[in-house]
Amino acid sequence: MEYLNTTNIISFLIGISLAACAGFRIFVPLLISSIAFKMGWISPIESLKWLGSTEALIIFAVAAIFESLAFMIPWLDHAFDVMAAPLAAVAGMVLASAVMKDMPPSLQIGLGIIAGGGTAGMVHATSSLLRLGSTKMTGGLGNPIFAKIETLISGIGSLLAIFLPIIMILGLVLFFGGAYWILKKTILRSKPSDTPNFKN
Repeated sequence: MEYLNTTNIISFLIGISLAACAGFRIFVPLLISSIAFKMGWISPIESLKWLGSTEALIIFAVAAIFESLAFMIPWLDHAFDVMAAPLAAVAGMVLASAVMKDMPPSLQIGLGIIAGGGTAGMVHATSSLLRLGSTKMTGGLGNPIFAKIETLISGIGSLLAIFLPIIMILGLVLFFGGAYWILKKTILRSKPSDTPNFKN
């Protein structure tokens, strides 16, 4: 309970929120976090101060552009999505750990892996299922629009994570709730013809 204070709670919420955004896009929240670190809006832990360097900012900016464009190509988005899954979890770990600066290293790493990586992984998996639903319903034609929405959510969500983390957390809850409802109506819905008929 020693570290359960307002500062650490807010840091935790910011970290989880940024990690969630990494589930949509890996490099967009890294780019926005890098800008935030460089501008002094938030401060990273000592070992991750390089995230706010000019070099890191340029690399994240270029990577974010290429990542966003890759997801807009229908035949490439699913393949890239599979490759992005482990990277999203790693990005979530880094982002979550980076802002928990008033906690001991063991707690930073533990929360980064479990909470940050776990949240990013859950968001990425849910988003991937929604993309499959989009492919199923539109034959892949709606995927570029879906990709734009993901990038927009990742960008706006990252800003909310930094300045209004509680709002972002509420948005995350709504995302999971809405995603479950959509998936229940599409992918998870069982067709009547799939149910065996045992009547004579």
